Amino acid sequence: MFHAIKQFCYRVFEGKSSTIEPDELNHMEGYNLDETVYAYLGKQAYLQVAECFTTEFQRKLSEAKQLSEKEKNAFVHNLKSASGNVGALALSQHCEEYEKRVHQNEEVNIERLFDELKKVIATLKRLT
Repeated sequence: MFHAIKQFCYRVFEGKSSTIEPDELNHMEGYNLDETVYAYLGKQAYLQVAECFTTEFQRKLSEAKQLSEKEKNAFVHNLKSASGNVGALALSQHCEEYEKRVHQNEEVNIERLFDELKKVIATLKRLT
């Protein structure tokens, strides 16, 4: 019950200025910090990685619409690894699905990944 209430509150306040602690990500859908820097080196190291992720991918996101298909595929590949490093497993899995579809010459929609990335960036910016 508590978990459901916490997820409801997260959805209501997503993107707002309320701050969160890194360990709270483990209670949010799509995140798991068990295999990240947080688990091995602690909060400060994780916050540095998360800050690098948000800075770098916010910049890349602003440039992404101008990329060629080959560059978009490289962007997604890098995002897959980096999102896993910050514990954004749902985003990492969606990147993997995207790559599989590209490899199978199926239609892909990168806008969905861009939207998910924006949400992850907004969440990670709330970390304290």
